[in-house]
Amino acid sequence: MNRDTFEDRDTFQDHDALQERDRFKAGGDSPNCATFQWNAGGWFGAQLGSTCWMLIAGVVLLWRSPGAAVATLIVFAAGNAAGTALWTQRRRLRPLRAMQGLVAIAGLASALATYVIDSAGQFESLGTGGSTSARSMYLMLAGMVFSLLLLFYLIDREGKSGDVGTTSRRH
Repeated sequence: MNRDTFEDRDTFQDHDALQERDRFKAGGDSPNCATFQWNAGGWFGAQLGSTCWMLIAGVVLLWRSPGAAVATLIVFAAGNAAGTALWTQRRRLRPLRAMQGLVAIAGLASALATYVIDSAGQFESLGTGGSTSARSMYLMLAGMVFSLLLLFYLIDREGKSGDVGTTSRRH
């Protein structure tokens, strides 16, 4: 088989993926683990989904507080640049570690954007419906980031044990 022909490329990629999976199950460190896989839609959906509120807040604040708006848009851009940088390193990084990094980046960017908006006295003015204080936002962010990091770790650990999607009962 020739790796350069279109028909054979998928076969080689499937073969390479199976070898990678077997190497990982045997205890080798692999950039692709059994439970988390690189997926552009999942990656950029998570990245943009966790940062798009900053873009919206920045645009809304342009007329109310231009300085806070620009700072919020910079935080949005920096968070997305860092997430994209992780994506470009996907051949060297395990998907689990990269996704945990993305969650941490999004959490830190959100906390920084919250600080910028609150420091400008604009946090409550962005609320629609109920009221959430900046302090509550920090607590929710910390809880979400911690919970997601723990959840991803547990999913990966269960995947390494080979019990993904099964219920093990010992009698």
